[in-house]
Amino acid sequence: MKRYGYGMMKDGTDYNLLKTVLFNPCYSLGDIRAFLNSQEDVFEQYMPLAAAKGLKEMSLLGRYDYAMPYYNINGDIDYQTNFEIACEYFKQVNAPKKQLFVMKNATHGLLESRSEEFSGFIHQIAAL
Repeated sequence: MKRYGYGMMKDGTDYNLLKTVLFNPCYSLGDIRAFLNSQEDVFEQYMPLAAAKGLKEMSLLGRYDYAMPYYNINGDIDYQTNFEIACEYFKQVNAPKKQLFVMKNATHGLLESRSEEFSGFIHQIAAL
């Protein structure tokens, strides 16, 4: 990913998740404690979900109708939540209100790596 310009640190951010959580001015001590507690065994947390018979039912494939507002915040060079696919999905969404927020030159981990800009979008959504 780094070779082709899509690495997590492409935007100049030192994307060390622990550092970004510990030194993020938008995280409270409770947020940091919750993060540290959640990292004990990530594998054990996600395996039951991955093995669940109902996982397929959680798929968004073919699901575009929402009875509530739909807001999406994406980085335009995110390789994990592919920006182009997210835009295609967004175009098909039917919701009472919908809006796509785009962070330019941003990869994955928007809250951790660019929390002020991300928080600005959250405040915009809250004001809608």
